[in-house]
Amino acid sequence: MSRLLFCLIAAGTIALGASAPAEVPTLINYQGVVTDAEGLPLSGPHDLTFRIYPDSASATPDLWSEEHLGVELTDGLFHVILGSVINLPDDLFGSAERWLGVQVGDDPEMTPRMRLTSVPYALRAAVADSALVGVAVADADWVITGRDMYAAVPGSVGVGTSDPLAKLHVMRVDRDVPLEALLQEDLLVEDSDAFLGLYSSTGGGFGSGISFGEISDGALTNKWTIVRTTGENGTLRFKFGTDPNYSNNSTIVKMAGGATATAQLDVAGTLEADGFRMPTGAVSGHVLKSDASGVGTWQSVGSVITDDDWVIDGDNMYSGVPGTVGIGALSSRGKLNVGVTAGTAAYISNSAPTPNNTVELGTEDHAVEGYGAVPFYAEGDSAALYAEHSVNRVRATLATQNVAVLGRNDNGSGTEGYLGGDLYGVYAEGDSAGLYAKHSVSRARAILATQDIAVLGKNDNGSGTEGYLGGDVYGVYGYSPDSCGVAGVSSTSHGVYGKSEGYAGVWGEALIGIGVRGYHIGNGNEGSLAGPSYGVYGQSMSDDPGVWGFSSHGEGVHGQSVDGYGVRAHAAAGYGVYSTVNYPTSTGVYSKNNGNEREAWLAGESYAVYGKSPNSGNEREAWLAGENHAVYGRSPSTNTYGFIGGADEGVYGWGPGAGVSGFSVSGHGVEGKSQNDIGVFGQNATTSTNYGYLGSPLYGVYGHSSNSSSTWAGYFDGGLAVKKVTSDDIAILSVRNSDDAELFEVRGSGFATMNLKNDSGGTAVQLSGNSSMPNYIMGRLAIGIQSTGASALTVVGGAKIVGNVMVHSDDTGDLILELGEGLDYAEGFDVTDREGIEPATVLCIDPDNPGHLTVSCRAYDARVAGIVAGGRGLGSGVRLGVDQFDCDVALAGRVYCKVDASEAAIEPGDLLTTSARPGHAMKATDATRASGATLGKAMEPLARGRTGEILVLVTLQ
Repeated sequence: MSRLLFCLIAAGTIALGASAPAEVPTLINYQGVVTDAEGLPLSGPHDLTFRIYPDSASATPDLWSEEHLGVELTDGLFHVILGSVINLPDDLFGSAERWLGVQVGDDPEMTPRMRLTSVPYALRAAVADSALVGVAVADADWVITGRDMYAAVPGSVGVGTSDPLAKLHVMRVDRDVPLEALLQEDLLVEDSDAFLGLYSSTGGGFGSGISFGEISDGALTNKWTIVRTTGENGTLRFKFGTDPNYSNNSTIVKMAGGATATAQLDVAGTLEADGFRMPTGAVSGHVLKSDASGVGTWQSVGSVITDDDWVIDGDNMYSGVPGTVGIGALSSRGKLNVGVTAGTAAYISNSAPTPNNTVELGTEDHAVEGYGAVPFYAEGDSAALYAEHSVNRVRATLATQNVAVLGRNDNGSGTEGYLGGDLYGVYAEGDSAGLYAKHSVSRARAILATQDIAVLGKNDNGSGTEGYLGGDVYGVYGYSPDSCGVAGVSSTSHGVYGKSEGYAGVWGEALIGIGVRGYHIGNGNEGSLAGPSYGVYGQSMSDDPGVWGFSSHGEGVHGQSVDGYGVRAHAAAGYGVYSTVNYPTSTGVYSKNNGNEREAWLAGESYAVYGKSPNSGNEREAWLAGENHAVYGRSPSTNTYGFIGGADEGVYGWGPGAGVSGFSVSGHGVEGKSQNDIGVFGQNATTSTNYGYLGSPLYGVYGHSSNSSSTWAGYFDGGLAVKKVTSDDIAILSVRNSDDAELFEVRGSGFATMNLKNDSGGTAVQLSGNSSMPNYIMGRLAIGIQSTGASALTVVGGAKIVGNVMVHSDDTGDLILELGEGLDYAEGFDVTDREGIEPATVLCIDPDNPGHLTVSCRAYDARVAGIVAGGRGLGSGVRLGVDQFDCDVALAGRVYCKVDASEAAIEPGDLLTTSARPGHAMKATDATRASGATLGKAMEPLARGRTGEILVLVTLQ
């Protein structure tokens, strides 16, 4: 059973010692009362769990908890000592807000939590156990929290001085430091010999050191650390980085002591200084040279210095072995490679007065540029200049007899070319490529005159874009996986113009975008071929066609698609598809499906639009604007046909099913109008005498059947609505027999009446009514019998009424009787005082106010009258005096009643009488006193000590 903390009484006291030095017991006395969900105290042994939280939120983890097993509860009261199972931590009450939660057994913890106040915070006195005798009391500047002490306001600490000059000022000998000498010092030590000692234990994880850091926007931006590390021969390191752990940062400077150190100073990186000095060998003009161990010595520049490849001998420098020289380049492509980004790669000058020539190599504009009378000059019978590579057998000749520059590869490839020949300005020929060029950055390359393609262009940067001119198949071919295969733009002429004798003039292909797209910049006209959605797309911003095709003998426009549209066109202002035929026997637009043999044409010789499907024997065909009909459709297989706009009919349909069938989601399925005749006329083709029409000059609806009496002139399978449209006192609906005598009549003026008449036309039953007298029936109405009695309503047999039966007064119209769905018999009574009276309350006769009742308030009261009906929403079966008295009182039947079982438990069948608790019944244990004071019998149990509502069978005695 769920238990709730109904009332808690906290006596949170703390046991203190007799004297200050004695240990303070960290215990809290706690008492409380536990009840069940109904508010009754619990008794007996129960397991209790206590938890202390930092706030009142239910999801907050606890700071301390302990469980007390088998706590004895006496009428709900218990007493425990918190901290006797699990010690209360010294800093548990370090905050001004702590909350206690209590749990009984396995039930959920009780809510809400109880806030601990005042007395438990005496536990903070335990701090005095570890304080020195005579310790000073905080002066509101310093705060002591647990084992922490800090200053809550700005200030300084002085050791050996009462006038600290820094945040921490330690003075052993007064050095009389002037205040203006202190700028940023937070720590100041004055002594004859001032030292700051940092000592770490042997084998420590970090050693001893000092860190200097910078914080920017709450993050560590850099950190310098001077540290003496443990191990590693006790090195002193200067480290720098952004890691809070100094050991993860890089060592910038390392200093090692002891004779075993390989270097006393190790600098990681470049050492920059205004000067450099070695203790020995420093002679003016000497240079520093290192041996294999990295030890440098001073040597004369005039002496021979060699690295086994290069020799410096006085004013000379030369290479003793084959090699290359690179200046401004990481690698050398020749014996000498000079790489520059601007300016001149190399400059050679002859400063003599004559000829004073200069030559520049690799200038901004020229590979070789010379100045002077003759900057470079070569003359010979065969060639002015000849160069040949001994391995690759590539050679070049300048200024031959017939060619200005001739280049040839003699390794068998047959590749050659020349500049400035008799016929060509540039001539190139070879098995691979006549001319090859590649951009080093964008990786775009071009090849002229390959084996299969005249010009090939490709981008090797990963885009996959390529194209060529003069291939085996295409005059122009372009490919791009995500853009245009071929893009052409022209402001005045054709964007792309292609011409071919045997294949496509222009062919475009794209995986994602459009195969070929044309756009006119001047007027915004555009079109595309082979797009993701359309085979052909045309758009015109003017009045001209979006797509226009012309052919002298074939198709002007031909479109084909496997899944989409063969031709689909859209025009904003012109024509989507426009066709003109100059010959009377031709067709403007003709379409045929070869697989299904369906065909259609527009603007033919006989019909404006004609469609036919001859397959599967259906032979369906239709045409618009034919010779005799505007629209005509036919299916010979079922002999079903129809047309619109014929010679005689507006719409005509014929078939074994519906002649004309109409369907509409929101409007009329079929609508017919006629100016002078019938709007809609229907006739049975077999029985021509059966007919009907809607919307004639005389009748809105007229039906006629000449068959036997078993048929109907009008038949409705469903509801029929008839609306009176005039104010005359005439019958809205009249049904007559063959003698023209009325059998059924409905009128709508004055009293709305409906008359049921006999064969002679006399009224047998009339149903009438208006706003003051609705549902009025004149005459007797018998249900279940053929003859009427004296009563206005006679029912023989069962009658079913859904809902309550209510009987009203014939004089006042008040509700005097109601038959409902409840289980009790109730009558209306007035009460002396209505305050506190609610359903299930026990009432007694009020001796001071005749005819009135009042709330029962004493045991075994012989004036008991009944129970207020309606407890727990259970209504009455019979109600007398409805809405005329203060409340309905159940005098018999079953009803819920307030019961008090504080003195004795109640079982089903126990007699009940009034109790001392106002408005409540109790078990009648004294038979003598219960005589004449019995209220009824209990039908449900109620445990001893509880109060509540139970179902009672009312039997007043």
